[in-house]
Amino acid sequence: MIIFDQIKADREAGTQGDFSATKMVRVGHWVESYVSRGSETIAALSTTTPLGEQMEADARRIARVPQLEAAILALEAVLGELDKASCVERRGVAHLIRERIEEAAK
Repeated sequence: MIIFDQIKADREAGTQGDFSATKMVRVGHWVESYVSRGSETIAALSTTTPLGEQMEADARRIARVPQLEAAILALEAVLGELDKASCVERRGVAHLIRERIEEAAK
């Protein structure tokens, strides 16, 4: 299954909508950061090590996933239009871009 198909399947099966990341929260000796959709927690990251700021950045990265998926699916739509082009060079560019995306996703 190529990455575009995996993204579509996971978006369909997973939590719908945009996510957000909370700032670090200190709970005793724990440091926590959450990824949420509204009031619903999607993921919680916890540590007792001094990685709080790194963890907060990781939570922001996770929260961007729905936006990144939407962007890559928009790119896939553009590649589909290039595939339909009568110009051989445009079809070749679309193929090259798909290959690079697949290589980067490994």
